[in-house]
Amino acid sequence: MIARMKTALRNGLPVLALLLFGPLAALPVAGLRASDGSQDTTLLVGTSPIGGLIALVIGAVLAVVIGAFAARTLDLLRAMSIAGLTLAWPAIRTGDMRDILQRTGGGAIPLVLVEAILVAVVGLACFAVIRSFHTKKTSVRDIVTLVTPKNTLILVGAGTVGALIGSLVVAFDALPGQALLAAILGGAAAGAVVPLLASSIGAKDDIALAFAATLVAGVIAPVVMLVYPGLGGAADAARAHAIVGPLAVQPLMWLSGAFVGAPIGWGWAGATSSQINASPTVASS
Repeated sequence: MIARMKTALRNGLPVLALLLFGPLAALPVAGLRASDGSQDTTLLVGTSPIGGLIALVIGAVLAVVIGAFAARTLDLLRAMSIAGLTLAWPAIRTGDMRDILQRTGGGAIPLVLVEAILVAVVGLACFAVIRSFHTKKTSVRDIVTLVTPKNTLILVGAGTVGALIGSLVVAFDALPGQALLAAILGGAAAGAVVPLLASSIGAKDDIALAFAATLVAGVIAPVVMLVYPGLGGAADAARAHAIVGPLAVQPLMWLSGAFVGAPIGWGWAGATSSQINASPTVASS
């Protein structure tokens, strides 16, 4: 009976996230408008930044509700994926970053940076709440003491680089679908890099580091835009289709990508490590 219930939840919760929680989370974002009446907005770059903040809170609450339930009844990796599927809906309803920069020029970049920091903070809080409902609880203190500060910096830094490179694979344009997929691949890259590197240097790992690394990548992207193309060249770069890779990904997409992608990469890295450890050792003659 319990096994059947687990199976039903394992199959049903992702569907519930995609067909109910996600669309509900997308409704406030769908109402955001740019100054020209289009939907090419971010949460803060538009006619109603307050509406964007409300949309972020609603999306975060819905993701935490279904994610926390999944963490309690299933496991943390599935809970993260389900929360990420919920957030994918509002994320993909945000605008095309290239069109946003064409319309606003470099004036949008500082706001996007502020938004990225805000989304990262909210995302970490969501992760902490979801994790607290996991049956094998790990406190924030345990996470902090899991690795040394030096190893934390190394692992998060490597995961961030992996996320930035991973997002380059598909985002050849700033179309929302491509940008969201780029964020998911970035999260998967971070999720794979962190445990593999931790194993190679003898450090303890935690998926929280891969999750955080993906969000750091989301903060770095608008910082890069401040340098290149810069405030003055943003509109020209957008017209030249130079807004690609991590530059095309909106902050809310990075959050969804961290939740969905990090467990994918983490699982792949675990399977790879298991296969390596299970391989027979060839004795030297």
